[in-house]
Amino acid sequence: MTTGLNSDEHPATRSDPNSIATRTFRAEFGMTHNGKVEQLIDVLKDAKFESKPGDKFQYSSATTQLLVFLAEAVEQKRWSEIFNERIWSKISADAPIQLHMTPDGIVAAHGLISSNLRDLARFGMLYTPSWDKVSTEQIVTPAMIARIRDGVRTKEFFLGGFNGPAFVKIFADDTMISNSRQWDMIWPDGDFWKGRMMSQGLYVSPDKNLVIAYFSLNGPDRSIDRYLRPIANSKLIK
Repeated sequence: MTTGLNSDEHPATRSDPNSIATRTFRAEFGMTHNGKVEQLIDVLKDAKFESKPGDKFQYSSATTQLLVFLAEAVEQKRWSEIFNERIWSKISADAPIQLHMTPDGIVAAHGLISSNLRDLARFGMLYTPSWDKVSTEQIVTPAMIARIRDGVRTKEFFLGGFNGPAFVKIFADDTMISNSRQWDMIWPDGDFWKGRMMSQGLYVSPDKNLVIAYFSLNGPDRSIDRYLRPIANSKLIK
């Protein structure tokens, strides 16, 4: 989330019909742009540099989608096959995961994915010492968790764009360090969080062996997110 491309998401780009962000979403839903339905890959190719990569945190669904194309090129398989083989088939999931696709068959892995809440929690448990309660294989290794924690940048970097300050406001908390490897926030104690619009998310504390998977009907004010850190740091968790 630090490409320097003009594909980041904030109120201005979401309301601009010609932005990369809006065109990405319209392509995924088969909606027209200037009279035609664009292919997602063509939209992503139109992204241009507007700043130096690495200067600031720029949340962008388009960045995540580039990883889908990269994974498929390396593995020579569809992303749905890769994810099922490596993860979903191994976590004793209660239900199938729904991977929503573009008209030309690309999984919109940045967020158009549906699972039940218990299975989301199972996914989160892969990052904890209790991984063996949901899987017979350690999918997320200690080295992977170390890369997540060690991959953080500076607070200045995190607050340099739109989304860092927005997350601080949502959480009413500015103790996080930065984001890292698709996780939206990392704290000094090593906890991390991934959230989505409309008050849903996953909070993981490997050291406390804690996972909080949640959603809420109180989407507009995102108030449920403010409970995560107090719960993780409370005397309820030992």
